[in-house]
Amino acid sequence: MNEEEMVTKLEAITTAKEDLVSILNEKRKVINAEFELAMAKFEDENSLAITRIKEIDAETIDLKESITESAKTEFAVDGFKKRFGGIGIRVMNVVEYSDAHALTWAKKHELCLKLDSSAFKKIAKTQDIDFVTKSEKVTVTFPAKINLEGK
Repeated sequence: MNEEEMVTKLEAITTAKEDLVSILNEKRKVINAEFELAMAKFEDENSLAITRIKEIDAETIDLKESITESAKTEFAVDGFKKRFGGIGIRVMNVVEYSDAHALTWAKKHELCLKLDSSAFKKIAKTQDIDFVTKSEKVTVTFPAKINLEGK
């Protein structure tokens, strides 16, 4: 096949592809329209359940926020990490610092040319560094399924 024949064939198959893509796009539009109608019908037929699910989601968020605050407060008083219903308390050591100060410190201690934040955090948790603030962060964990059988 010479160059002219190859170019002619290329044009023919490119056109065939464009035609097929166009046909598929039209079919896709029809399917999308049918899907949108089906979804509208589904949402209309199930509007009460959908609304209730949204209400439950909002109530769940509010309850979890209240439980979190209550559990943190009670943990501060009693120190118990295992709470009612399988809810737990996790205490993590947290370090806060300026990246610029940390980089300067790391260079001074010949640790790096670029700050390795995870390595610095490990060092900062075990050493006293003047620009690092250390604290504990208390988080509340929720089990996948609340267990009311005991604590």
